[in-house]
Amino acid sequence: MCYARGPEIPSELAGAIRRLPMRRRRNGLPPGVATTGHIEAMAMDAGESVAAIDAIEPVAQVMSSWCAAVEGPG
Repeated sequence: MCYARGPEIPSELAGAIRRLPMRRRRNGLPPGVATTGHIEAMAMDAGESVAAIDAIEPVAQVMSSWCAAVEGPG
């Protein structure tokens, strides 16, 4: 579970999904496109596959490398 700014938020509620209150932690729903509020303070659970992450890169860099791989040489 990750909630980077959770401790900084004064309320136990971090935001809402379609008016459904979302707690800072111990919440079964991950934030999605309809979520409002302090998304960075909400639980974003990750499964066992998170152990395979070996780097954190900017999205632009990742997309550039993916596009280059799809386009191939030349």
